[in-house]
Amino acid sequence: MLAILGKRTKHFVRTAFQKSFFRGLMLYVDSKLEAHLNGFVGSENIPKEGAVIIVSNHQSYFDGFVLTNLFWKLVDRQVKIPTNIKALKNPIVKELQVSGGAVPIDPRNPDRTYATITELLNNGSAVVMYPEGTRSDGQSLHAFKYGAFNLAVEHNIPILPVAVSNFSNVLPRGSLKFSKGVKGQITFGNLIHPDDERFKGYEPKGVAHLIKTEVYGWIYSKAIKREGSQLVDEEIKSVSSRADDELELLLDQNVELISKTDVKRVSKIGETTRFLPQSSFDMKVQEVRLEGFRLSTMPKAVALLRLRKYTMMLNHLLREDKHHPYLNYCKGLLNQKLPALYRKTTLRDELKYFKRAYLYSNQYGYPVERFVHGLASSLHANGLADKALTLLKHSFESPKQRDTIRQLRRRERGLGLMKKIERELKLDSKNSIRSLQGFESFMAQSRISDVVIGQLEGIESFDQIREAAIALHNRHPNLRAKVIWPDGHNARPAFEFLPVNHEKVHVVERYAHSVNETNSMPFWKLIAEDEVNHIFDLSEGYMYRVTWLPESGHIIINVQHSLVDGGSLMNLLSEFLTHCGGQELGKQLLPTPSALEASPKISLIENILGKLHRESFLRARSKFNTWAEIKPQGSLQPREKLKTNCFFAQTSTGICQNVISECKNRGVTVGGAYAAAVQCAVLHFSGAKLDAKKRCTLPMDFSLRRYFEGDEISSDAIGYLSGSGSSNVIVNPNDTFWDLAKSFSESAKSEVDMRSPLIFHKVFDKLWNSEKTYKKYNLNCAESGGAGATVTMSNVGRYQRDTQIGKVKLTSIYGMSASLKAGAMLYCWLRSANDKFFYSFTSINPALNRDYSTEFFGYVVFLMSYSTSEAAKDKPIKEYIPLGAQIYKDNNFVTEITNYKIDMAA
Repeated sequence: MLAILGKRTKHFVRTAFQKSFFRGLMLYVDSKLEAHLNGFVGSENIPKEGAVIIVSNHQSYFDGFVLTNLFWKLVDRQVKIPTNIKALKNPIVKELQVSGGAVPIDPRNPDRTYATITELLNNGSAVVMYPEGTRSDGQSLHAFKYGAFNLAVEHNIPILPVAVSNFSNVLPRGSLKFSKGVKGQITFGNLIHPDDERFKGYEPKGVAHLIKTEVYGWIYSKAIKREGSQLVDEEIKSVSSRADDELELLLDQNVELISKTDVKRVSKIGETTRFLPQSSFDMKVQEVRLEGFRLSTMPKAVALLRLRKYTMMLNHLLREDKHHPYLNYCKGLLNQKLPALYRKTTLRDELKYFKRAYLYSNQYGYPVERFVHGLASSLHANGLADKALTLLKHSFESPKQRDTIRQLRRRERGLGLMKKIERELKLDSKNSIRSLQGFESFMAQSRISDVVIGQLEGIESFDQIREAAIALHNRHPNLRAKVIWPDGHNARPAFEFLPVNHEKVHVVERYAHSVNETNSMPFWKLIAEDEVNHIFDLSEGYMYRVTWLPESGHIIINVQHSLVDGGSLMNLLSEFLTHCGGQELGKQLLPTPSALEASPKISLIENILGKLHRESFLRARSKFNTWAEIKPQGSLQPREKLKTNCFFAQTSTGICQNVISECKNRGVTVGGAYAAAVQCAVLHFSGAKLDAKKRCTLPMDFSLRRYFEGDEISSDAIGYLSGSGSSNVIVNPNDTFWDLAKSFSESAKSEVDMRSPLIFHKVFDKLWNSEKTYKKYNLNCAESGGAGATVTMSNVGRYQRDTQIGKVKLTSIYGMSASLKAGAMLYCWLRSANDKFFYSFTSINPALNRDYSTEFFGYVVFLMSYSTSEAAKDKPIKEYIPLGAQIYKDNNFVTEITNYKIDMAA
């Protein structure tokens, strides 16, 4: 154990120990806080995220534990406390302290200490600093040192002043025994920002001095004079409000199911009321809501055992306030979830509770829409379908602005219930709805968005774009989806295809005049990055988004991958071009088929093989670190959203023709050559030793509609890889680049011949739950921001349709993918049109930053262009990879990539 603890690396045993110890430590601190904390004040000032310096007076060893506990409970943050290495000489004590948030520093080395704390702040940490430098007796304050304030001013980090009082008596200096019956208090002040207007005009040293003086005076007044320390009522309201906000935020932000981890995180806020002298009715309401969330995440048998406690809590509060909307809504839901036979006997009571919640919502300050679905479903159950429909139409068919995901989801659930009632009353004649099948549903849960970007010449007006978007919308009634969120958190969301609705056409025109002209990235690429980072909220039911950039001539089509894959995306672009060119999209042109509809039938044996294939696929994806050693550069902060960076490049006609010619001569697909280039880049950037054979697996995107029979595709120099599974090859360091390309081509062809992608899609479990999959196979983006793979290739293919229709011509074409859940750290596309290669590439930040991704992307493009050189043909890859990297560096090809143009001689 000591050997493991001594390592600096994050050994899984060490990580598990630290987490377990921290939880145990917090449980111990809880017991001490209940006995020795007389409340806290000002917790609304604690920032939920971002770097902050916590400046506190220091009265005892207990101070740091109090701050650690309250920050962890109220805002789910673990503070960092710089600690003198003298107190950490014992390795076991050191590990325990580090687990609790201690960061070892050596005061004798101020430069190193400064660098350590700066790094913590740059990573967005909350850092506790004691400017007194030592403990005080509680009767006075030592003079403050400037270190914390200079750091705040230099890096523009806000300061959170904290005053602790009477803790010198709770745990006296020199004693390890808490004084029985003695209590202290803690007060959080307002954040002080160094860039505040009141500090304008002062030099940095002057600003630091002003802040130091202000913080000293405030802490003295709270900790020594103890002014304004009895504001418990206000604090209880603050904690209750924070719990309510977090519960609503939980509902707003969680697109899938609410997990036990989410409930535990919010429950910690409620636990802090144990440290306050009294509670409040509002806080008790939040505790009832939290208990309801806990029940929803438990197995049914366990939930039934705890149901009595929940019912007693609810009934007790209803006796105090029988009109409270949330209490009545919870009571109605409780009745609604009773077994069907028993529920029939309580329908009138159920309706009474839902009516009360609806009628009193405005009086208590709650949005009335929160309670509409429950009331409408109860009206329907009581045989009052007409009244339910009237209520739903009044609430959700109005053009009211809805901004949050929760508001949209509420509306979608309401409209879903309305459609259900209409179908029962035979008021809805449309019957083309179907649920998404197996893998389609998985892709919808994964929230993958596909984007195609075409540059068009000959467009005369925005009307052409709008009419083409509407024409596509009308032609593809089965390519629009919505998500229905069922009641109960153990249920999975149901995804359905719906008929087209004209109101769902999303087409906009964007201009560059609002963008800073000094920005190094062209305007159309900035817009493309915006679109890639716009992952659809499927509850709104958009089929696609169309963005037109008249100044550069780019059309950007953003589509949900569960609806349209990359191959079908090319069909949509072709149809768009056709309509803009003046040719009507009549009924004689059949729409792109829905996923899997055109696929061949598979046998029982293939079904069985497919189920085995699914497991092997997921196991392979979960172990990507064993074959792709590119390590994530950063990690997501709590509640931080992923950011996708985009990269584009095109090559000259000569390079494209030379590479295709070489591929044909060697019987290799361009997809195989591209895979070889990507794999060489992985080996180079990971620093892999090229001294022995190595098995490499390069995942290829599973395409939903690009299954091909026979060998027709094999005559195409670009193809094979899109639509196949993970391609496994043995990399021999003595093989040439083209030997590796051939291995990838043959591996991909074997995947196609055994119909692996088709089998996988056909048999994918319809009850698949991506949340459980991520947890089981460790496929999550909690650490790096990328899930499932380091590098994924997708849609390597030639645009096989006409690039000019009438006056309208397609001059360039790029495609890319992005995902909120199942995306790779690096995503590579390659398209060919007009005898040119068009490379596009996305990377997930913070897993990989823009500079690193640019280097990687540039090297891949360079290797493809350099593949016709004698070195690529003759030299073994153990020599070719470092040689290519040196040539790439010497000729500054990164600059060429940054300028988005590759035009080197073959």
